[in-house]
Amino acid sequence: MARVIWGFAIAPLMVPLFFLLHAALAVEKPRLQDLAENALGFLVLVGPYSYLVAFMFGVPVYLFMRLKNWVSLPAFLISGGFLGTLTVLILLPGERARVLDGLISGALSATCFWYIAVRERTA
Repeated sequence: MARVIWGFAIAPLMVPLFFLLHAALAVEKPRLQDLAENALGFLVLVGPYSYLVAFMFGVPVYLFMRLKNWVSLPAFLISGGFLGTLTVLILLPGERARVLDGLISGALSATCFWYIAVRERTA
């Protein structure tokens, strides 16, 4: 149970981290000061939404998946990608180009959660 709580506490942080890395790779020569400012900005702007989605949708999906014994990494990748895509479509309806970002960040967050909370139970 403690691992699941840690998973839900840490995994949503992968979403702002993904967007920070995405932004850093888009700049030709990122400076450390700019990266630090962007990290704080992404954490403040994106972090609350990732935690909201994790608790509103991630917890019920995790409980359903555990009930059905769908605890493989591919199952978590698919569900995380779906939740990330759904989040972008709901929160940013005019930003269809960001759907892939939602898919990747959701799958990354679900992978982190799987490694923390589920992996050892399935081995």
